[in-house]
Amino acid sequence: MSKRLHNLFFFFAVCISTLSYGSTTVTTSVSSPANGSTATTSSVHVAATATSQQRITGWYIYSDNVAVYNTTASAINTNINLPTGTHTLTFRAWNNTGAYGSSNVRVTVAASTSIGVSISPASAALYTGVSQQFTASVSGTTNTAATWWVNGVQGGNSTVGTVTAGGLYTAPAAVPSGGSVTIAAKSAADSSKSASAPISILAQSGKVSISISPTSASVQAGNSQQFTGTVTGTTTTSVVWQVNGVQGGSSSHGTISSSGVFTAAACPSSTAVTVTARSYYDSTAFANAAVSLTAGTSASGQLYVSKSGSDSNDGSACRPWLTIQHALNAATAGKTIHVGPGTYTENSLTWNNSGSSTARIRLVSDQQWGAKIRSSSSYTVFRINGSYVDLAGFDVAGDPNSCLGVANWGSNTRIFGNNVHNIPANVSVCGTNGGAGIVNADYADSNGDIIGNTVHDMGSYPTEDQRVHGIYSSNNGGHIMNNVVFHCAGFGIHLWHAAKNATISNNTVFKNVYGGIYIGNGDSPGGTYASNMTVTNNIVIDNVTWGIIEYGAIGAGNRYLNNIIHGNNSSGRGGNISIKTASGSTQSGTILTDATPLFVNYTGDATGDYHLRSGAYAIGAGTSTGAPTYDIQGGSRSSNGVWDIGAYEYGAVPTLWPWL
Repeated sequence: MSKRLHNLFFFFAVCISTLSYGSTTVTTSVSSPANGSTATTSSVHVAATATSQQRITGWYIYSDNVAVYNTTASAINTNINLPTGTHTLTFRAWNNTGAYGSSNVRVTVAASTSIGVSISPASAALYTGVSQQFTASVSGTTNTAATWWVNGVQGGNSTVGTVTAGGLYTAPAAVPSGGSVTIAAKSAADSSKSASAPISILAQSGKVSISISPTSASVQAGNSQQFTGTVTGTTTTSVVWQVNGVQGGSSSHGTISSSGVFTAAACPSSTAVTVTARSYYDSTAFANAAVSLTAGTSASGQLYVSKSGSDSNDGSACRPWLTIQHALNAATAGKTIHVGPGTYTENSLTWNNSGSSTARIRLVSDQQWGAKIRSSSSYTVFRINGSYVDLAGFDVAGDPNSCLGVANWGSNTRIFGNNVHNIPANVSVCGTNGGAGIVNADYADSNGDIIGNTVHDMGSYPTEDQRVHGIYSSNNGGHIMNNVVFHCAGFGIHLWHAAKNATISNNTVFKNVYGGIYIGNGDSPGGTYASNMTVTNNIVIDNVTWGIIEYGAIGAGNRYLNNIIHGNNSSGRGGNISIKTASGSTQSGTILTDATPLFVNYTGDATGDYHLRSGAYAIGAGTSTGAPTYDIQGGSRSSNGVWDIGAYEYGAVPTLWPWL
């Protein structure tokens, strides 16, 4: 062979030996399930693709190294069944050279749950073109979404009616074949689970109509007007009430109840509104009434005080006064003074006017504790001289010269829902008179009710001062109920002087220095003895010296029933309870245990939550004797015939303020 031929043969041989088919690498990518995901059904969706310069010829899926699926397709998009638990899935793809690539994902199959679907309303009858909102409830899965179908068509169509993704169905323009359709909601997690509702489609010849009466009215601010809506053309006669297009109305224009009672805003933002009665069955059927609004005046029985007001105004909602004292001077029997939120610093507020047994005068903080009464130099922050009056919902605090928070010198008064606190009652100012948060002061007056107040931080607490108390009463009669009292230098509740025939019930009294509750008389004014006292359902705990004590000039008929008393006498010189049985006082049902916690959050100060906690031994342990029918938040007591102990009734639903 010549050298030239030899070289040509060598070049050809080298070319043949280096000829290749390209890269044999296989790369796999899994799009479902996501790594670390949880499947809510045993049928798990799997999807994967592979890339290679060579043709993909097949796949295997292994679950925990056991083959569970294979295919000759170039990609995977299917479902496989897996048992409950966590599994490692291996996706492996081969190409035509025999090379393969793998990807691993971990997936957890949750325990099987029964998915349920319900639909509301369960049926309907609609006129052509009318809409109805349906709601689907999906249970047994975290995916609560649903898809909507009409006669088997997702979203429906113009023949059978349409339904939105939110379940709003609109009947077709013409009655469909058979006169009815079926709307269905299917679980998005499992489309085999569904619920359906039949819908009758009616021709417009029987269209619903509605009328309203009266068709016009003039309503004074704050007053009410009854409207009536009459629906015809359907047996569903319910009415939806609107004010200026807003269901139920608004505070700026007026509100309307489900029974059609329209109440104008206290200070309307316009001089006219439209009240609409709309058919619940067919929302396209409605009727309107034109309502003109007139401003309220101080003669309407409602007076107003606001931080934005002026004492030169007339005291109406639109022209309120600025000061509480001005309103107190102007208010006569039957008036209610509404006080807006804010801080009112007025020295020695004094209430001289009286109401009557049938027409009380009320001073109300419209937002409980939102109106704050303060002073800069007042022995008494708020003095009541009038009778048949109510002081409700204020936040009252003293200044360095204050000895008394709220002092009542009248009869048949009600002091309720207030927060009275931080009355210093310094001995340098108050001397031997001492001080108190709330006091019925006049021996000759009677029936002062102190109800549902929070009273705390009186005097030199935590240093003892036997003359400074939370609530103090010198009256004949009256009720001291549903109060929470703590951090007083003396007693939480103290009755003395002319006190008799009083009821002290369902109070929560704790962490006062000299004691919890004191019943007695040391000076017997007019021959008075502390007698016929009813002391029931009180929680009296963790007071430093005494729990409940009866002492001094004691008459007959005092009863101490179903009180919780423990943790008192840490000073070592008092006792949990001391009753002079020789006077004829009786005691029963006393609970001395502290086996389980009483309160939701017992901090012993103003940051605590003194609702009864679940399982508290105060629940159902009270007596009906002397007990109020409501608790500190106006919630109903004894709906099941048993009474709780303390200011809060377990499980009671608070009543809207003001609850008296």
